[in-house]
Amino acid sequence: MCTLNAAGTELDYSGECVKALADGWSRMTSTQHPGIGHESHQSVTILPLSDKVYSGTLHYSATEPIQLITLHGPLADEEAKGQATWTPDGITKYALTFVNPDNAQGEWKFAGNAILVHTKKTEPFTVDYMVDYTEKEFSTLVHTGTLQSEQDPGIGHESHQLVMILAPSDDIYSGVISYSATEPIQLITLTGPLGPTERPVAAWTPDGQTLYALNLFDPANAMGSWEFSGNALAIHTRNTTQFTVSYSVSATAESKMTPPVSTMPISPSTHMISIPQGAGSPGCENTNECYLPSSLEIQVGDTVLWSNDDTAAHTVSSGTPVDGMDGIFDSSLFMSGTTFEFTFDESGEYPYFCMVHPWMTGEIIVNEIHDMSVNQIAVGEPNPSGIEPEVVVPVEPEIEPTEKRAAPVEVTMAQGASSPGCENTNECYFPYQTEIYSGEPVVWINTDSAAHTVTSGLPALHDGLFDSGMIMPDQKWEYVFTDSGEYDYHCMLHPWMTGKVIVN
Repeated sequence: MCTLNAAGTELDYSGECVKALADGWSRMTSTQHPGIGHESHQSVTILPLSDKVYSGTLHYSATEPIQLITLHGPLADEEAKGQATWTPDGITKYALTFVNPDNAQGEWKFAGNAILVHTKKTEPFTVDYMVDYTEKEFSTLVHTGTLQSEQDPGIGHESHQLVMILAPSDDIYSGVISYSATEPIQLITLTGPLGPTERPVAAWTPDGQTLYALNLFDPANAMGSWEFSGNALAIHTRNTTQFTVSYSVSATAESKMTPPVSTMPISPSTHMISIPQGAGSPGCENTNECYLPSSLEIQVGDTVLWSNDDTAAHTVSSGTPVDGMDGIFDSSLFMSGTTFEFTFDESGEYPYFCMVHPWMTGEIIVNEIHDMSVNQIAVGEPNPSGIEPEVVVPVEPEIEPTEKRAAPVEVTMAQGASSPGCENTNECYFPYQTEIYSGEPVVWINTDSAAHTVTSGLPALHDGLFDSGMIMPDQKWEYVFTDSGEYDYHCMLHPWMTGKVIVN
């Protein structure tokens, strides 16, 4: 009895230990690796160097753990800028994607100008393999390239670097990319453009109006392969410094179904405004870039969605820093990575600002739209008398009111609550715990000299049930509790401030 390969396959016959070759598979034994600087390594060339692009799936079973290699090129003289490279003669260079799956059996999806199986040992190994692949001429969807990154053109991503491999399109791309970069990267696909009611978890927009869902995959490496699908493909870092990436991509494009043209009025749109990184520090007001764009023109019925792409919390509060809030809309404090939206139902000019960082200002200009609605013709029984029938409106039965208190329960935000310490005696909100009946309100009164919020949930988790927004000194805020239960709340500006309402 003997064992074969790293999987420990047992064979029940004596003599030479040979595993039967599966149908459709090939077997090769490695030789010295032909690349300069790799003479002490072993390799098997699965697909030789080509001026076309291979793509497909490699199935392998080796006698020991192996590494997988795909090459991209050849590179021009100025294109080797720190990414891994390979050369057979010291003159012609290729970018090298080196993948270490740390196994002897598996499969690998790839794209490149050559495919090899490799070890860093001097002793030969044997590999059984089957490769399903295509070999295609260069095109916009199938090519090899080396590119240097540029500033990410997405609003709110200006401090990032991006290489756009397949530009945004109405078509849906799908395929494989293999890459070799000068530093660890992230891979991005975009889905869209999105409709006015679609709300992605993460968004990307080049102009504040055309919105895409952003799908980010972080492999935490500089070399690898990725199977993708989307309306755009890009390679990305969150750094401000440029990087270089060599790659091979092989994709197909499938057209979306084109919806029939409607003669009805255009549906309301959703427009996006970004709060960019660094807006929480003075300076963005000099270039009107605290909100991007700072001025937006829309139509009645449109919705504006603000995305907080900064690391600091902000507000979107209608009004001006000089005159204060006018009460038309207020996001309250919303944290990094979250969004706020508001639908404008009336025409006019709406200035707004951030209550936490008052140098941050913007405006929304809402224009009227022409009435394009179609008159609906009702078809029913004829009415020869010409007398309109009386419409009977059902009368809702009156509900006897439940007995209530003479006045709402009041909770004060005490002087000095904005400084830590009040939590030691549970006196940040006073009283700390309030007990009421369902249907009754609670009124919070800010007697402190600082602004506060009353935000449902614990400090680490805002559950979205209620939120006062900013309550300035000497202001009040009221909330009616309709359902029984226990409700924790806190101040988003001063998270040591906590309280509780018990509703019976």
